[in-house]
Amino acid sequence: MKLARDRAEVLALQALAFIASDEDLLPRFLALTGMDVDGLRTAAGETGTLIAVMDFIMFDDTLVGRFAEFASLEPDVAGQIRFALAGPEVDPV
Repeated sequence: MKLARDRAEVLALQALAFIASDEDLLPRFLALTGMDVDGLRTAAGETGTLIAVMDFIMFDDTLVGRFAEFASLEPDVAGQIRFALAGPEVDPV
C-alpha cells in the first residue's frame, strides 16, 4: 500500500506527539537533533523535521511498536510514512 504524502505528514505529526508526550524520549530526540523545544515547535511541520522524527522512531524496533500502538497503526506503517515523506533516497546532509 502506498501512503499519500499528506496522510504521511499527519501520521508523522502523530509520531512527534508520541515523542513529545514521553518525558524520556523528548530530551533524547532534542539532543540528537540539536533542537530546543522552541525550535521544534517552529519546525514541527517541516519535511526535514518530520523525516527526523520518523528516523528517530525507526532506529529502535521497540519505539516502532510503541508508536504503532500509540497511533493505532500496524508497525510497518512507520516505514511507509518515512518513504512517503522522503522517497527511497535521501541526499546526505
